[in-house]
Amino acid sequence: MIQGKQGKLSKNNSILYYDCTNFYFEIEDEEDMCKYGKSKENRPNPIVQYGLFADTDGIPIVGIVFDGNRNEQFSMRELEEEIAKDFQLSRFIVCADAGLNGFDNKVYNDMKHNGAYIIIQPIRKLKKTLKTWVLYTRRWKLLNHPGEYDISTLDDITNIDGQTYKTKDLVFYKDR
Repeated sequence: MIQGKQGKLSKNNSILYYDCTNFYFEIEDEEDMCKYGKSKENRPNPIVQYGLFADTDGIPIVGIVFDGNRNEQFSMRELEEEIAKDFQLSRFIVCADAGLNGFDNKVYNDMKHNGAYIIIQPIRKLKKTLKTWVLYTRRWKLLNHPGEYDISTLDDITNIDGQTYKTKDLVFYKDR
């Protein structure tokens, strides 16, 4: 349950998701927010940009519409400040693609006392050595537990220190 300006809402705010997209218009000239910018479809038409935060269940929380010729990176910070005012969030971890996680956003999220960031990068675009490292099933770590794991040997249930866990609920990671 989160408390917002409108009162109590049944929203699951344990994880928030943010992304941007844009919409093109089949017009020749720019007008209002429709500006020439980098379209997701690489079309030569004016676009409008749209950013949206959604809760853990995918329910929209807050969105922003902005000019098509503006870089999307500023939008995340603006909406995050709105969310911070309206909702009580204890931790803010941004997980985004390189487009949203430009240098300014990384610094912004790194400087907050409750913030962090993760940059998403498609495996298919990695260099061969990094692909090999990422896809190697051994040497994975488990959050808050010592040791390393071979994720190819895990079953649906994992026993750690005498306790049983659903493997899908555990967070395995690699760092480099």
